[in-house]
Amino acid sequence: MVTAALITLALLYPQPVQDPNKPPPGTAPSYATSDLPSVEDPRLVHTLWIRLAASEEPQKCPRKPWLFPFVTAGYGRTDTTQSGSKVRFRVFSQYRNETLDNDPAVWATRLLLRLWDMNYQRLGIDNPEKYRRAVDVFLCAEGEPGGEQMFVNADLGTPDKPAMTDMNAVFIYQVQTITEPREFVREVAHEFGHASLPQIGPFKGPESWANGDVGERIYIKWLVDAMHAKKLVPADVAKANVTELEHYLVDRVDPLVKSTAASGPDLALLAKDSESAYNAYVALATYAHTVLPPAVMGRAFRITAGNRGTDFAAAIVDACAERQELQFTVPAVVGKKPLWLPLGKGTLVTGSVIERKGGWAKVAPTGAIVKVKNPQPKT
Repeated sequence: MVTAALITLALLYPQPVQDPNKPPPGTAPSYATSDLPSVEDPRLVHTLWIRLAASEEPQKCPRKPWLFPFVTAGYGRTDTTQSGSKVRFRVFSQYRNETLDNDPAVWATRLLLRLWDMNYQRLGIDNPEKYRRAVDVFLCAEGEPGGEQMFVNADLGTPDKPAMTDMNAVFIYQVQTITEPREFVREVAHEFGHASLPQIGPFKGPESWANGDVGERIYIKWLVDAMHAKKLVPADVAKANVTELEHYLVDRVDPLVKSTAASGPDLALLAKDSESAYNAYVALATYAHTVLPPAVMGRAFRITAGNRGTDFAAAIVDACAERQELQFTVPAVVGKKPLWLPLGKGTLVTGSVIERKGGWAKVAPTGAIVKVKNPQPKT
């Protein structure tokens, strides 16, 4: 919870969440809050803070002459201490729906908090420290439909007290035209991938950086799994139903998993900057996420030494080699067919090796799990 008096400073500088003061008798509250226990660790409670009344000093858009009189903030907690809760998201909007359950800014902030929570707990990836661990989102009524993420320098102060600040900013244009919940979830997940995951690129197309396409595939799979486990409700995913999101996985995730499992990473293609290389990297990262333990996937992201797909492919092998014992998950869509795994110098405990190339091995599995033992690291 946060006090109304502290909110201006809290939005500029991450602060611990505190209990709110009660408004004077007869005064309508100026904000609302909602607690969201972590999907991974219910002891960690995140907070949604919603400004109800339009601000007399609207936030200026960093890119266009647009004003945003409403803000919804997401406070994410990394530990149980008071200092563990900080602003992770500020979602600026140009209107507030009378029904908060149907408000796009509330939807976006709640969804982003859920994605951030799983990003942090599963992959060990927080929002970038350079931008105070905060991502600033602008829900715009104008502009070309779609979204974009960029790092900008913007004024987060007031007319009397300018405050130029580096921002990790997301812009979603013509937000009112996104009427399908699944598309809303996909757009937000895509831009959060750009804002949070390591950059691979630049590519010649379809986008300069591929982390958005990777992010939406990883995140929507997480959302579907959490909904099946009854850990999330429709309000966490902009009221999308699980069947809609499953259709996304069938269309955009399963084909990439099947193709990469069958052929392995194309290292020569991954070294390039073409549109085909972009697609190959997205396929590799999507596949790696389905077979690796989450902590190993996060480690691979963090130790990727460069911006090419080959750097990530090598990091996957290195991250796996750090574990003396490791288990790969055989994706359900692969079934009993052979699949390529980042075996490195490891030895199979279950299954058999058919062939090897570039730190990867084509493996014939004997079940849903492939167990590996790695050699002891040299001292």
